[in-house]
Amino acid sequence: MLIRRLIRKIKGIGHRWGFGVQSPFAYQFTKMLFSKPRRRYSRNTSKNIITSIQQWQEDNHRNTIITDVDERSKIENSIDNMDDDALLIIRGIYRNRSSYRYWKELLLREKIRISFDLYYVGVISIRHGLSKHNYIINY
Repeated sequence: MLIRRLIRKIKGIGHRWGFGVQSPFAYQFTKMLFSKPRRRYSRNTSKNIITSIQQWQEDNHRNTIITDVDERSKIENSIDNMDDDALLIIRGIYRNRSSYRYWKELLLREKIRISFDLYYVGVISIRHGLSKHNYIINY
């Protein structure tokens, strides 16, 4: 467990403060994650991230869909029915090789425009009119 955490931290060097973020939406998202003091809702980091994103989405009157990487039919259905303002949060993208491969396959789809790899969770947006980009953010 300690080795996994250390590997995540090393991979995330240089991916924390939103450097290289081109889109105003993506910048607002990264700023939201890091500008406010981090509230600890629980010891579970993914739960803290999800709660922060949910609150941000609710403040801006947007929908949030939360699912696990193993619920592939729900993910497929959500992507097909998402609107521009909605975010799809997928837990466990680094759980195992199969989960990570599926995450990478999702990112290749043309409909998915912006994605955020937060190591604990993946966040997908289908905002039309934006160029395709995957942001890796060390949370």
